[in-house]
Amino acid sequence: MKVLAVVGSNRKQGNVANICAEIIAGARDGGHQIEMINLFDFDIQHCIGCWRCHSLEKCFQQDDFESVYERIKKADTIILGSPVYWGNITGKMKAFFDRHMGYAMYNPEGALDFHKIGFWKKLKVFHVELNKFGPREDALRGKRFILVTASTLPFPYCYIKNEISMTFKALDNYVIRMKGKTVAKIAYTDTLFRFRYNKDKKILRKARKIGRGLR
Repeated sequence: MKVLAVVGSNRKQGNVANICAEIIAGARDGGHQIEMINLFDFDIQHCIGCWRCHSLEKCFQQDDFESVYERIKKADTIILGSPVYWGNITGKMKAFFDRHMGYAMYNPEGALDFHKIGFWKKLKVFHVELNKFGPREDALRGKRFILVTASTLPFPYCYIKNEISMTFKALDNYVIRMKGKTVAKIAYTDTLFRFRYNKDKKILRKARKIGRGLR
C-alpha cells in the first residue's frame, strides 16, 4: 500500500509535520511504501473562480497543483495535516482544496436550465445529481484518510472555541467530497501552554501506532 502525507504547514519541524512524519514512519515499519510532501514547497495558486475547469476538466493555471494531485491519485492512504489557523485549516491547504474543482468535481448537465423544470421534478433531479457530486475519476474514490491538526489551546477550550472541530470539519469536507473514508484523527492540543507533562512523546507514540496499524 502507498501512504502519502500532505502537510499544510510552513513549519517543517512543527507539531503537525512531526506527527505526520511519525505516522509515515509507522507505515514504513509495516512495510508500506511512503511519501511525505509539504504544500509550502510547491507553487499552488489560488482558485480564481473562472469555471474554465468545467470545460477543460483541469485548471488552466500552470503551476505545481497537478503534480501534487497526481500523487493523491496514486496513494491508497492519505494523511492530511494542518495546524489551526484562526479556527480553520491553513490558507495553503485551503488553496489546495479549492483547486480540485476541475479535476475532481462532477459537473451536472443542464444545471443552467434547472429553473425551467417543475418543483417536484427539481427535488428528484437535485437528489440524484447531488449523490453524483464528487471526483470525476474512479481512481479518487474510496481512498482512506488520516487527519492531523494541532491547536495552541488546551482541552476543552480548543473544542469550546471550535478550533479543533472546525479544522477537522474542513478536512472532513474534503474527504467527503472526494468520496473517501476517514480512518483516524489525531489532534495535538495545548501546544503553547503544555499543561500535561511529556505530551510530545505521548502524541508521537500514538501517531506511530496509527501508522503501524494501517492494513
